[in-house]
Amino acid sequence: MPQEAFGKIPDDPAEYEFGRYSDEQLYALALYVYSLQPPPNPNQFDALAAAGQKIFEREGCTGCHTPPLYTNNQLTRARGFKIPPEHEKKFAVKNVCVNTNPDLALKTRRGTGYYKVPSLRHVWRAARWNTAAPWQRWKIGSIRSARRMIMCRPDLSGTA
Repeated sequence: MPQEAFGKIPDDPAEYEFGRYSDEQLYALALYVYSLQPPPNPNQFDALAAAGQKIFEREGCTGCHTPPLYTNNQLTRARGFKIPPEHEKKFAVKNVCVNTNPDLALKTRRGTGYYKVPSLRHVWRAARWNTAAPWQRWKIGSIRSARRMIMCRPDLSGTA
């Protein structure tokens, strides 16, 4: 889309009506962001990675983190949230609860009671920016016990 389609673009979004960029500008920005390529993964797929892959598959991680996107794009309930029956038909909800702090999903203005299963694609980049989640620091031998610890599926823990 040529620049002329947007007219004069103010530097400050507050100069726009309602203080936001136009849909066309946001669409152009999204196209640009989607065109960016991530840096190559510096980690080689070696014997240790192959062992991790076996554990990932054996422990059932692919049930939620399904290749090739390594997400099923479903929702999981927050601990303490009861799924309303009408939500089971309306939303893609997996009755699995990861032991994430439920406050964001239950006690905030935007709280829905759900978390979306995140993609694990390019998760190796998170540690580079010091945003690594605790599970990224686990050793391979502790993944099985960590999975048991964080899952609160009714069939594993008896918790509804």
